[in-house]
Amino acid sequence: MAEQPEDSLQNPHDTYFRHVMSEATAASGELRTVIPESVAADIDWSTMEQQSCSFVPKELQSRFTDVLYRPDGSAATPSSSS
Repeated sequence: MAEQPEDSLQNPHDTYFRHVMSEATAASGELRTVIPESVAADIDWSTMEQQSCSFVPKELQSRFTDVLYRPDGSAATPSSSS
């Protein structure tokens, strides 16, 4: 049996979250359940791109890692006008 990294054993919830959220389709599905419908309607979910940047300080990265997505804003159109 392959040995698991120590981080995945100490932080199984973080490891699971990063695993699920690293797949754009799964992340889109999860996000749609928590984002208000009025906001979700303005997102072009087919253009979700995972970003490689992180806002977590280096000393905390073993415990908290950002999973950041950006939809293509040019494809989204607001559902209501101001």
